[in-house]
This record gives sequence, structure tokens and C-alpha cells, in this order.
Amino acid sequence: MRKDQFIGMIPIMLKSNKCVLTGKSEEKLAEMRECPLDPGGYFIVKGTEKVILVQEQMSKNRIIVEVDSKGFTQASVTSSTTERKTQSYVVMKKGQIVLRHNTFKDDIPVVIALKAMGITADKEIAQLVTGTDVALLNVFAPSLEAVAKLNIHTSEQALEFIGKLCKPPKQSDSSKRGPKLRVPVRDVDLH
Repeated sequence: MRKDQFIGMIPIMLKSNKCVLTGKSEEKLAEMRECPLDPGGYFIVKGTEKVILVQEQMSKNRIIVEVDSKGFTQASVTSSTTERKTQSYVVMKKGQIVLRHNTFKDDIPVVIALKAMGITADKEIAQLVTGTDVALLNVFAPSLEAVAKLNIHTSEQALEFIGKLCKPPKQSDSSKRGPKLRVPVRDVDLH
């Protein structure tokens, strides 16, 4: 057995106990050009981030936030019941934040989804989504304006809008077999 023999390099998970970023103050991290809010938990291999998400993405009802292929941040959730599995995404589309779900024919403005859930005041929606961040409010404002132009103000109006965009339910196995033959019974003596 040889000691001190180089056999290769192993990446170290950012913010793990072996990482140089662990225990650094916010000021020191900023000095190192690292974001103090970055939680770590991923690897950098040849300058590229490598994330181990296989188990995380398989788990249900967990929000996964990531950057899509166009560079926009999106959130996705996979939910499942004993009958079906669904995926929901909150994405940026044409300057608006929309909800994409596999039961909808088209994307739904996220403001309409929030109104359908009972949050009908635009000011409350803006505060919930953006807090006090003016930059976020500027990004979110077109979404509020688009829904105002659609004249959707109440939960009922939002639910009606969503209802029109829902795909018809898929046929069950028994309905795929075709109609059943019905034979009228007339004057049959069952004795």
C-alpha cells in the first residue's frame, strides 16, 4: 500500500465543513465575490455548477426554484395523488408571471390564480408577492395590469376564467370501449 499517492481530485460541496466558504462573515464572502445568501449544497466542477437533485426532484409537493434554458427563474411543483400526477410551473412569459399546469389549455396569469384563491385586492397581492422590494414590484406590475385589463376583480370572475381554460377530463377506461348496447325490455315475463 502506497501513502501520499495522488489518485485524483474530488469536488467539495460548497458550504460543507471542508469548504473555504464555511464560517466566513457576510463581508468576507462579499470580498471573495460570493453571495452571502447562497446556502451552498452543490458542487462546482470545471467552472460549472453541478447539483444533485435526483431525490429532491422526485419528492412530491416541494417547490423547486431553478433557472430555465432562457435564463429566467422558474418555480415548479410536482404533485401526485393515487389517481394522477400533475406539474405546476410559475414562469415569466411575455413580461408577465404566469401559472402553467398540465390541466390548462393555456397559461394563466398568476394574479388570476391568486384571486381565485380569495386574495382579490391588488395591493395585497403585490405585497404578498413582492414585499417591499420596489425592483420586484416593477417586474410584477405588468402581471397586475394585464388582469385589470381583463376586468377580473373577484374570486368568482377568476374561477370562471380558469374554468374556461381547463381541458376536458380524460375518458375513463370503460368509456374508451365505446357505448354499451342497450336493449329495451318489453313485456317480458320473468316468472
